[in-house]
Amino acid sequence: MNYNKAELCKDCKKPVVKTDKIMLREMVLVLENDSLFYRQRLVPWAKNMARKLKRGVFNKDLFLGGLARNLAKPAQMRYYQIERMGTPPVLSMADKKYLAQEFYPAIEDHANDIAGIR
Repeated sequence: MNYNKAELCKDCKKPVVKTDKIMLREMVLVLENDSLFYRQRLVPWAKNMARKLKRGVFNKDLFLGGLARNLAKPAQMRYYQIERMGTPPVLSMADKKYLAQEFYPAIEDHANDIAGIR
């Protein structure tokens, strides 16, 4: 990769590296089966979603934006910790949105079970 032309992270000034979709999909599959990540990260999101579904104020676009901003980095850190891969690169916003869309169906299923929707 040509780091001279790479987009730089605003906070850390490191180059933003675009990862491939296969690696991101593998990350989602590994983390959905990791009990620690599932219990500590995905279940609270599902409970929040179930609460909003019951009240009737759920907005999917806002929820996906929150997932992209607040779940993608911890997911990446946990994946790199599990796989012992060292320091992860900075994710681009497109990659964060892709991760949010990939985590959404599992969270939605769990939220529907909690809310009693089906």
